Amino acid sequence: MTSTSGVSADRSLNETLEGLSDAEVASRIARYGFNELPSSKPPAIIRIAFEVVREPMLLLPPVVAVVIAITLDRERKTERALEALRDWWVLGSALAFLALVLYVPFLKALFPLSTLHPNGITLCAGVGAVRLARWETLKAYQRRRRH
Repeated sequence: MTSTSGVSADRSLNETLEGLSDAEVASRIARYGFNELPSSKPPAIIRIAFEVVREPMLLLPPVVAVVIAITLDRERKTERALEALRDWWVLGSALAFLALVLYVPFLKALFPLSTLHPNGITLCAGVGAVRLARWETLKAYQRRRRH
């Protein structure tokens, strides 16, 4: 029976119990060298730094920062778009209701409309302007509180 080094298993067993002779030690040192790891020059600091910079995981934080920035920007734009839709929704609903009142006979009888006098038109425009100014002021105040 032969081991991986080519020495018979019986001889290896005997050598471990008795130890190697001086001649065998010298022969093995000459053949295989000393029992030590090959030494190498330690890598330079620049080389170590270069290897660290090449790591793909270092790209992860900047990528995450870009994704967060894009998400925050999109979120702000979405909020502004929804706010604009809410404003248009109110106007659209009022116009739809007015159209229903003008053209559906049952609603036309329920809400009889007549011609407005110039004073009535001026009053409606003034009240609308005041309400619009109040609403825009409230929105600006709420935006300022959020930021």
